[in-house]
Amino acid sequence: MNETYVWPDIGAARGIARLSAEQARQAAREEGFAAGRAEGLEAGAAELEAERQRLRDSLGEVLDTLRVASERVDHELVNGIACTAREICSRVLQHELTTSDHVFEHVLNRALARLAAELDRAEILLNPQDYDLLQERYAGAITLHSDEAVPAGGMSVRTPSRSVDYDPLRLVSELFEEAQDAAGTD
Repeated sequence: MNETYVWPDIGAARGIARLSAEQARQAAREEGFAAGRAEGLEAGAAELEAERQRLRDSLGEVLDTLRVASERVDHELVNGIACTAREICSRVLQHELTTSDHVFEHVLNRALARLAAELDRAEILLNPQDYDLLQERYAGAITLHSDEAVPAGGMSVRTPSRSVDYDPLRLVSELFEEAQDAAGTD
């Protein structure tokens, strides 16, 4: 066996070892930074998702609050419009009843036509203001009585078999209440 043995250069090995240790430290540092960065990015993404979910929930609550407020405002507007319309109808009717006896006379004539068989026994009660307006026109044909309990524009007809009260302003209110009930508002 003829082998030649070569001794390694110890100085060169130390340089390689030093270089390798430096490279190892650098590689370890880079791995640490990469691991820390990845961990930080992951933690940041989790925080961002949690914040996004919190904002979504908060936005949902705000939208629910706005929806309820909007429905309440809509409801209040509908009620306000209905009350205004009722008031206008009532005032127009009151104006008609105080300036013209045509509307009132029409209602009275319809009532008299229905009571023809019992007309001689009918008692017709009117508001004093209406009584003064119609007394002369119907004098002798029917008996009218003044009664402060009867609302202006209304009348109360009593016979032995039935009794009918007519109050146009109450009828307007009842019509609007029925319309609001049908529409599902208060």
